[in-house]
Amino acid sequence: MPLSGAYHRSLIKALSARLPAPATYALVALAVALVAMVRGAFVTDLLPFLFFIPVIIVSALLGGRGPGVFATLASTIPAAYALSPEDDPLALTRTQWTAQILFVAVNLGIAELAASLRSAVLVLGDVAEGRRMAISNLAREVQQRNQLSRIVENSSDFIAYADLEGRVQYVNEAGKALVGLQAPEETTRISDYFPVGDWSRVETEVLPIVLREGSWTGDVCFRHFETGEEIPVRYNVFTLPNVDGRPIALGTVTSDLRRERAAEQERQILVSELAHRLKNTLAITQSIATQTLRSAPDLVTARKSLGERIQALSRAHDILLTGEHDSGAVESVVRSAVELHDPEGRVALRGPDLFVGPKAALTLALIIHELATNAAKYGALSVPQGRVHIAWVVEVDDETQRPTLALMWRELGGPPVVPPSRKGFGSKLIEIGLSGSVGGSVDLDYAPDGLKCRIVAPLTELQTEAA
Repeated sequence: MPLSGAYHRSLIKALSARLPAPATYALVALAVALVAMVRGAFVTDLLPFLFFIPVIIVSALLGGRGPGVFATLASTIPAAYALSPEDDPLALTRTQWTAQILFVAVNLGIAELAASLRSAVLVLGDVAEGRRMAISNLAREVQQRNQLSRIVENSSDFIAYADLEGRVQYVNEAGKALVGLQAPEETTRISDYFPVGDWSRVETEVLPIVLREGSWTGDVCFRHFETGEEIPVRYNVFTLPNVDGRPIALGTVTSDLRRERAAEQERQILVSELAHRLKNTLAITQSIATQTLRSAPDLVTARKSLGERIQALSRAHDILLTGEHDSGAVESVVRSAVELHDPEGRVALRGPDLFVGPKAALTLALIIHELATNAAKYGALSVPQGRVHIAWVVEVDDETQRPTLALMWRELGGPPVVPPSRKGFGSKLIEIGLSGSVGGSVDLDYAPDGLKCRIVAPLTELQTEAA
């Protein structure tokens, strides 16, 4: 079969080859002359016409009707020379002229037959080539359709089409999952996919626009077939035309907007939270500035105290920005508040991993900063041998039975403690503590061997995310 196919292709190629007309006729004349020479040299006078028939057939097959006729007429000349005893092609007997006429008539018929055969073979070749191209194009179209079908089935969008009467013909798997469709899609109508309110809009506004302009895109809601949930989607619907361009169906590629809406809602919450946090931070900063300036003995002291307090507030904000769910770890908040006054690592921290909300984190940072500032000025951190122990535990309040955070500050190895003669802003801030709620308390013990401070507050309130 491969040889046969190659032979056929070679034959078609040979028959299809076209030379300029002068070259074709020159080759025919040369072939006739060569045959005449071979016949004259080896065959003498026997069968003067026989050797020219193959030339006539080949000329008609390769060149067509014209070259075949030309080969027939050209062959009569050497044949006449072969018949004439006087080497005069015109000096023929009646019988010889009759033979010449019969030769021309028969070979013209052979030439015509060969030319017709050539035309038939070329037509069949064209038909075969056309069939081969058609099969190749069909195979390509089938492959493209299969690829398109795979794309549609693997798309995460809702892809479907329906006839102009609203009968749904197809829904891809992602579309069925989106709306919870269990029944065959052929049993549904377009209206089944929308809540009543949205379908009214689609029917009266959207579909007329689609039929008039060809497409429409906008945000609507689909209806979940099982739960009735309204699903926000971006509905892209368009007409599907026939070969004449007339719409015969409606198609849609629709996107689920639930994640986008949830992300937008979360962004709005974050913006509102940021605005609220900024307002509270400005209020805290204003209060710190006012109280610092009011209680400071001079501007130099006020500038230093205000800068340190705002710096402590800033560190607490940094911890909140890197914390989980807008919360801060107690250890991180406490460590950042004391590090300014503890370059030598004389403050020891101990306690469980515990997170508090943003308001509690900022307040705790300011309280620990004030305790550390007082220790650096007057207490254990003011002398080389001084130490500070900070510990926190979770306890259960005996009265409320609610979990509470108990934080203990204890100074060791410092100078003898003397209770302050007046209370500045820092002392007042410490005594306010972490919470004014029931169960919250602050105990300051100015023991001679070192200051002790115990702060207790309801844990649930401390862990709230509201600032």
